[in-house]
Amino acid sequence: TTEIYTLSLHDALPIWQRTRLVLDDRAGVHRRADFETMLAGAHGLLEHCYEDGATVELSTMSGTSATLAPVPLGLEEARVLLAGVLPRRWRADQDMGGGTVITTATGARSLPDGVERIVVGS
Repeated sequence: TTEIYTLSLHDALPIWQRTRLVLDDRAGVHRRADFETMLAGAHGLLEHCYEDGATVELSTMSGTSATLAPVPLGLEEARVLLAGVLPRRWRADQDMGGGTVITTATGARSLPDGVERIVVGS
């Protein structure tokens, strides 16, 4: 008997090639220009992951999420997702689900201690 398995590209990659990034889209904690700089920085980081062949689990603190495979369609999906990110209400008791939070300097000050973060902008 021959068994045939079909794996998606991200299932076939080693686990160490997976990255979980969380965009800090909390309303009221970022200056507008810093928020836009953060999104541009996130885009650059996603392109770097794409070039390295890493699958990225990208989510926002408000709950939008997508798994982006290191293929051109995955990079395009990232562009579409980032284009739709706007500041949203967030409750302090919401779970961020782990991962590294991409935030601004003003946003970083209000994140809980112990949260891994990348601060973009000044």
